[in-house]
Amino acid sequence: MSVNQSGGQSAVEPEWESELVPFTPNSHSKFKIEWNSVNNQESDKLLEIFGRYYDCGQAASIEHVGEWEKMSNNYKVKLADGNYVLLRRHIQLREQVQINFLNSILSHLSAKGVKVPVVISTKYGQNEILVDSNHYQVFSFIAGDHFRGDEIELKDVAVNIASLHKILAEMPVSHDEEMWKQPLLPAWNREGWKNIFEKVNFLEDDVSKTCHHYRELIEFWLAKVECGHKDISSLSLQPIHADLHPQNTIFSNRKLVAMLDFESVRVDSVIRDFGNAMHRFVRQYVVNSSGSWRTTLPVGLKIFFDAYSTINPLDKRECKFVSVLIADELLRKLFKDITLYFQGYQGNIDKRELIKKLNLLNEVSLIQTYFNP
Repeated sequence: MSVNQSGGQSAVEPEWESELVPFTPNSHSKFKIEWNSVNNQESDKLLEIFGRYYDCGQAASIEHVGEWEKMSNNYKVKLADGNYVLLRRHIQLREQVQINFLNSILSHLSAKGVKVPVVISTKYGQNEILVDSNHYQVFSFIAGDHFRGDEIELKDVAVNIASLHKILAEMPVSHDEEMWKQPLLPAWNREGWKNIFEKVNFLEDDVSKTCHHYRELIEFWLAKVECGHKDISSLSLQPIHADLHPQNTIFSNRKLVAMLDFESVRVDSVIRDFGNAMHRFVRQYVVNSSGSWRTTLPVGLKIFFDAYSTINPLDKRECKFVSVLIADELLRKLFKDITLYFQGYQGNIDKRELIKKLNLLNEVSLIQTYFNP
């Protein structure tokens, strides 16, 4: 495996203009974790739930994490003795079987030494509670910030992701366990994209116009993924995290102290998880470096790949699918969000978020130029 240090422009790059500027900061580039006050009505409700079901100590105050959360709501509860715990209200996990599945994953990883938050049981010995159709859990509080992106952090996160993959590969996967087969991002299909493109041709809202404007970029990667589909389906499979990015990590003193958000765990190719993690963490390294991406991108790719490979060497025959699988994951996100948008649910996508994902898709062309299996 090699990283092409000289690189050169992708043949695709000049085609995409306007808002698409590669390796610039986006909403996931913010590494400082901020906590905001909670209004009195919500605070009273949450603290009442906490006091009723948990025996961690008297709660003194509560704050809400200052980030856009789609999987859950996270609250920092300060206790009277000065310690903290994290109260989590799940948004997308609605069924008990989903919560049980998550708990089994966290239990396995924690037992194997993976740095994950520890679930705190209720005073009745439960791992979660159900109140007003929402599941709540309390976790140990882990102080720190997200991945900032210097070289030391990049090496450390690559090593920890490699260790995570090795330990996830040891998890028993029952063919009767439907949760392994239920990704939050189902595969896209050509007919669905055809319907999207037909709609955006005639609509004037910002999302439709943006989607229409960058149709050529989307079509380029649809064709690339389709071309490799048969070979992709033959890749070796194992449990993967499926949502590795800077804001799903906690760092303290430049060392990783926790990996977060295991709600998306599923069985898929480790190459998919590796590729998407490499993209997201290396792009933050590029953003943090403040130099030209043409110089810092190949350096970051090499740092990440070399550090990961010391723990979990990848199959070189499968590594050629890295860029295609990064693109496929982004196409799945775009397909899901845009489809929901046209069904009337607009909470996941607006023009700004659409441009962010399209920019990430454009960056795959550049990663492909430098990352040579």
